[in-house]
Amino acid sequence: PNLRLGNGLDPRILSHDPRVVAEYVADPLVHDRISARLGAFVALEGAAVRAQAASWRTPTLLLYAGDDRAVSPRGSKEFASAAPQAVVRAECFPQMYHEIFNEPDAEEAFRALETALAALG
Repeated sequence: PNLRLGNGLDPRILSHDPRVVAEYVADPLVHDRISARLGAFVALEGAAVRAQAASWRTPTLLLYAGDDRAVSPRGSKEFASAAPQAVVRAECFPQMYHEIFNEPDAEEAFRALETALAALG
């Protein structure tokens, strides 16, 4: 479970903004490893969460990138489609990469977040 392997992540797929990518690459806290335990958890629990979507009761805001190449946006879309709309508010940003708040057009994602927070009262 503690075996760590290279994650194969190409930093260029995180943001369309070259400055964000350069900062990511230069960050001394960033590493390119993933544990076998984390990989298994993501694979198993992601499927488990999607399977429970129809009975989801926790208020959830799901903002996701439609052009995400780090993780599949399909899982987010499937979850949002199956979950009760009164409980799960989802918004896809089709042209964005993984780091939606660090994209050149991040204002769109921030507006969606602000709108959702304002709706809470």
